[in-house]
This record gives sequence, structure tokens and C-alpha cells, in this order.
Amino acid sequence: MRPRGAARRVALLEATLRIVADTGADAVTHRRVAEVAQLPLASTTYYFESKEQLLTAALGLAAERDPRRGGGRGPRPAPAPAREP
Repeated sequence: MRPRGAARRVALLEATLRIVADTGADAVTHRRVAEVAQLPLASTTYYFESKEQLLTAALGLAAERDPRRGGGRGPRPAPAPAREP
């Protein structure tokens, strides 16, 4: 079953992150994202007008999920000690 609504948008972002991890940001296209997400091409253009919007949203999702940035699960790590000049 294909995801719908907000889950479809997240599936597109996750596909984008997989492409970036596997082959780099230059390989991201609306067509490739739709293919990896196994969703219609129209889904990518419905949620994202440009490749830049798609990449920005995908990297935002990755940052939200990064436990080092306070996202994801688990306790937030202690900040690194300040260096003296």
C-alpha cells in the first residue's frame, strides 16, 4: 500500500536522503526520487516545486532526526567543552 498525505511527503524525503547517501546530491531529480519512493512522479512536484526545495526539506528532516542536534530519540548529548584561545 502506498503512503498518503503527510506519510507520502516523508517517503519522498526519505528517498531523497537515500539518493544523497548513495550517489550524492547531484543525482537527485524528481523522477529519481519518485522511482526510489515507488510513488508517482506527480507526487514530487505536488509537494516540492524544485530540486532545491526537495533537498532543503530532506536535509531538514535529517537534522530533526539527528540525536546530536536534539532530534530523534534518546537524551541530548552534553555540549562540547569550550576551547580556550
